[in-house]
Amino acid sequence: MIYTGRWYSAWQARKAGNYGFQQVRISVSAPRYWPGPHPSIQELAPYGLMELDDQKFEQAYDRRLTRHGVDQIDRLLGELVRSYAPKPIVLCCYEDVSNDKPNGYQSCHRRLFANWWEDQTGDRIDEYPFAGNRR
Repeated sequence: MIYTGRWYSAWQARKAGNYGFQQVRISVSAPRYWPGPHPSIQELAPYGLMELDDQKFEQAYDRRLTRHGVDQIDRLLGELVRSYAPKPIVLCCYEDVSNDKPNGYQSCHRRLFANWWEDQTGDRIDEYPFAGNRR
């Protein structure tokens, strides 16, 4: 199973003893408060895009995902899913996408990826249900 999630929420869950998932870095950097190593999928990280405004960021990130393609991304995800089974993997970045934030899901690359993936494959990727998913 594949989810997306926020680094801080995953770290808090681990500190509380929840080892029922495997965090995977899709952010440009790993959190300083949680030393790695963390498995990663660099093809999903927004390298070189962080300075762009929202619309240009979304377009550039979509082009990057399309360039890598469904088959390559599926292979990378599949390798991690098999490596950490039966634990689900959680694709982590830093953004808070809680429901009280306007356009939160659209402004975060992990949710942009999840939406792109669903459009391409029909497979939905939800946020991992961490307890108290806010800081």
